[in-house]
Amino acid sequence: MISKNYQIEDIEGSANDIDEKLHAQLTGQKYIRQFIEKFDETIQTTCREACKNLNKPNSKVKGRSVPWWMDALKIMRKKTNDLRKLYQRTKNSNDLSENRKSQYTIAKTAYQAAIRKEKTNS
Repeated sequence: MISKNYQIEDIEGSANDIDEKLHAQLTGQKYIRQFIEKFDETIQTTCREACKNLNKPNSKVKGRSVPWWMDALKIMRKKTNDLRKLYQRTKNSNDLSENRKSQYTIAKTAYQAAIRKEKTNS
């Protein structure tokens, strides 16, 4: 963008080459304020172009997203919910009900601990 706005011929050059050519233009300028305003506008335009996709909401994500959420937590949540459903649907056998309840509470405890760990690490 700087190469285009300041008519720097060597577009394929390195950042140092562009910087040197821009510096040469700046030292030869009579109106430095206008040069700086143009430079500032170039930077702002570049930032807007680079960040315009970041502001678009992702249509695939529903609700709020959190930076600490991992796929492993998603899998643990699914497993924990499945164990809870199994436990809730066990009506006839007390031994089976107790077994499933203990499996569910162990999974729930591990899931909650993993959430706390990821939040802390984040």
